[in-house]
Amino acid sequence: MKDIGTKEIQTERLILRRIVKNDAEKMFTNWTSRPMVSRYTRWNAHKTLAETKEYVNYKIDRYDNVPYCYDWIVTLKSTGEPIGEIEAIEIFLMDN
Repeated sequence: MKDIGTKEIQTERLILRRIVKNDAEKMFTNWTSRPMVSRYTRWNAHKTLAETKEYVNYKIDRYDNVPYCYDWIVTLKSTGEPIGEIEAIEIFLMDN
């Protein structure tokens, strides 16, 4: 598989792009602070904006330092508003 990393993807209504530091506040407001959003995820709802900023820094660092990193923020094309996040990961299955 050729690693092309997280490249921008556009649809009629959405833009999927790399996360940037300026996204932290909207991420906190729109989903990282909401327990119902994180209910079925591997992370707990963030209690503070500082926690989301730390999470954003972690995600940004992964773009350059983790092979096969595919992690997009989902924004509405009409407003630029971040509304979610998608991460594709490779899972290695091992025989027992």
